[in-house]
Amino acid sequence: MELEKDYFFQRKYIENIEQLADLDGSVLIVSEYQGNDDVAMFFKEKGFEVTNISNQDFMSLEKGSYNVVVVENLFNKVKTDKMPEYLSKAASIMEDGGLLVTFFFSEKDCEKEDAEFVNNRDVETMFDELFKIQHIRTMMDGTRKVVAEKK
Repeated sequence: MELEKDYFFQRKYIENIEQLADLDGSVLIVSEYQGNDDVAMFFKEKGFEVTNISNQDFMSLEKGSYNVVVVENLFNKVKTDKMPEYLSKAASIMEDGGLLVTFFFSEKDCEKEDAEFVNNRDVETMFDELFKIQHIRTMMDGTRKVVAEKK
């Protein structure tokens, strides 16, 4: 069952990230919902070069030098034991000091999506080797937005 809408992948959840003010360059948006131009337009307006790819294409990326990587819901669909591989891939295509912005489903949405719920402590542990978490924000619907800097 698919979520009824991509409610947490909206410009308003991206534009309030303070750390973006200090960055420029290129952005990779990894999204199941291709065509969500609202987030891409935000970055284009800030002068970023934007590349959009689907969840399915993420692991096949061979190289990149992105300053910002925004991952919509891919990490929700990955089993916890596979997360280090996905985080390593994200780090490998990012510039040092670049930002990874991703979203994790609420417990309720994990049940709907048949996804594995990851609590905040587990997120911190998974990210710790390659990223420094700047913040984890819980939105009104329980979705968590994670902003992490590549070490």
